[in-house]
Amino acid sequence: MNTVFLKKVCATLISVTVLSTSVFAMEKEKGFQNFQEKYNFTDETFTDIEAQWVLNAVKPAYELGLLSGREAGKFYPNSQFTLAEALSVASRINSIYFGRGDEIKPSEDKEYENWYDIYVDYAIENGIIEKDTFDDYTRNAKRGEVAYIFAKSLPDECFDRKNTVINIPDVRSETEYSDSIYKLYEAGILSGKDEYGTFYADDNITRGEAAVIISHIAMPDTRYNFNLKYKWLENQNYASKKMIISSDGIFSLIVPAKWNMESTFTYPEYNMEIYSENGILRIDSQLVPYSKYENSEKYIEDYKNEINGIYNNIDIFENQNFNINNEKVVRFDVTGYVQNIDIYTWNFVFETTGGINHIQVSCPYSKAKGYVDEVFDIINTLQTR
Repeated sequence: MNTVFLKKVCATLISVTVLSTSVFAMEKEKGFQNFQEKYNFTDETFTDIEAQWVLNAVKPAYELGLLSGREAGKFYPNSQFTLAEALSVASRINSIYFGRGDEIKPSEDKEYENWYDIYVDYAIENGIIEKDTFDDYTRNAKRGEVAYIFAKSLPDECFDRKNTVINIPDVRSETEYSDSIYKLYEAGILSGKDEYGTFYADDNITRGEAAVIISHIAMPDTRYNFNLKYKWLENQNYASKKMIISSDGIFSLIVPAKWNMESTFTYPEYNMEIYSENGILRIDSQLVPYSKYENSEKYIEDYKNEINGIYNNIDIFENQNFNINNEKVVRFDVTGYVQNIDIYTWNFVFETTGGINHIQVSCPYSKAKGYVDEVFDIINTLQTR
């Protein structure tokens, strides 16, 4: 495998992104510094909070001007949190971060019928929600909806990954707002309701639970690392209890048990072995001689035709062509189901002196976005094995 070339690829990408990364870091630090204590919290501020974990979250959120009670001295921690309340807090978080303060100013050319209209208007204008995302802001908010709203309240660079979350038992790729839920888990803002990380996305959320999310959003230092216990399914046959790494550097894809696989699926012609277990990635690499294919274009065309017989509901993205250090590289992504496994695969094809090199990195679809930045590191690790 072309070790020198791949190292040059990584070095080039790193040099291009270093400057922008440092700028983002400076802006992020400046944004979080805008969250300053505004109100004094005493024992008399809210007299109806008994649980210490709620108090630990409500106190700083109140002091920063993000949360208030529903009446004098009463917070109502066990009452339901509404969509209107969620949007009002998310708007204030966004406004403070960008240096506009915690008071949302009304538009001069608009009239507001409801107290929350000004926050809905702000949230739409600043990309927190879209105009038709919700049709009733007075109803109780679901846990998944709150995750979505607060995951959009700040720029993506404000959600540094603190945890690698392999599997949330009740959140699949088709779960509404799954990307936002995983984003907050990996940032150390959410961790679920039990040791397995079960989230209950469709349940309503209480004001006390919402306060925990809000405090972690505004104060990154309070976010936490955790390791979720894997929830094995009863009466499940598991083909493997460990990651299999062959001598030629090929990883087998070992997927979470949530897909209810009952056996191992093997596709030797594609070097594909799929196990049901607690795992993330599969990495393949093959070198196709020029005696079989004269160039990468023909190889990619045939490969795309062949995989239609493996994936269900397949979606093959357009080729992305680029050159680095006079090396031609083609990337194309594939999504679809293999049996009942929802998979996302990155494909990298480039021509070397020895032949056409094809590297694949696959993972569960719900994890794909979180691993985009690590793909070249994974490839570099593979080629130096």
